[in-house]
Amino acid sequence: GGGGFQGGGRSSGILQMPDDSGAQATPIASLTAYSGKWTIQARLVVKGTMRFYKNQKGEGRLFNIDLMDSSSDVRGTFFNDDADKWMDVLEVNKVYRVSGGNIKPANKQYNQTKSDWEITFGRDTTFEPCPESSAPKVTYQFVKIDQIETLDTNTIIDIIGVVQHADPLSEITVKSGANAGNKISKRDVTIVDSSGKSIRLTLWDGAKDLVQETDTSAPVIAIKNCKVGDFQGKNVSTTRSSMAEVNPDMPEAHNLRGWYDFQGKSVAFTSVG
Repeated sequence: GGGGFQGGGRSSGILQMPDDSGAQATPIASLTAYSGKWTIQARLVVKGTMRFYKNQKGEGRLFNIDLMDSSSDVRGTFFNDDADKWMDVLEVNKVYRVSGGNIKPANKQYNQTKSDWEITFGRDTTFEPCPESSAPKVTYQFVKIDQIETLDTNTIIDIIGVVQHADPLSEITVKSGANAGNKISKRDVTIVDSSGKSIRLTLWDGAKDLVQETDTSAPVIAIKNCKVGDFQGKNVSTTRSSMAEVNPDMPEAHNLRGWYDFQGKSVAFTSVG
C-alpha cells in the first residue's frame, strides 16, 4: 500500500502528492506483460457500467475502462472490491497517471482497443488526476447522418447531432447471459444535422442520463464508437465502447449549434431509411 497516502473511503488510492510525480510515463504502445513496474499517463475515454457474472468459481462483478494516450489505447478491468472502490471515483474524459496492475494478452473478441494487451487492476493500483493538457483530447471522425443509410449494420462510427427530441427512459428485460432477467433502461432520442436527415439514437448505460425529455434547449451530442443498426430503418446506439459528450467544446459542435439556432430548427427533417 501507499503508506501515508491511504486515506479512508472513496478517495483512497487517489494520490494527491505522489513521490514520483516527475517519473517518466510509459507510452501505452510500449506496454507488454514484461513491462515490470510501469506508469501510464492517459485519458479515460470509456467507462463501462458495473456488470455481474457467474462462472465455475462463483459470481462477481466488474467494470471496464479504456485509457488513451498519444501512442495507443488499452482496456483495463476492475473486479469485485476494486470495482466497488473505483466505480464512483473515476470520471470519463479525465486524465490520470495510472500504475499497478497485471498485464495480460487482450481478448480481441470483446476489446476494440489497439493494444495487444489489457490490464487487470488490483489492490496496488493507483490513479492520480492530472492536468487536462497532459494527454491528447479524444479525436472524432464524424459521419453525417445522411451517410448512415449506406453503411452496413454493426459498423462502428462517430456521430454528432442536435437532439431534436428525447423520449422518457424505457426499460427492457435482458433475455440471456449472466444478467438475464435484469431490467436495464435506455433512452431513445432523435438527432438531426445539416444534411437535413434525422435518425434515432439509443442511449444505454451512463449516456442515457446525459439528456432529459424535459430539456428543450436542443443540446448537441457527440458520440465516439456508435453502432449502426437497422431495426425499423437505420438507427444508431451506444455500446460499451462508446464515449458521449453533450455540448462539447469543439468546432463541429459550435457549427451545428449556430446552424440549428439560425435555420435548422425550422427545417422539416426526413428520417434515414
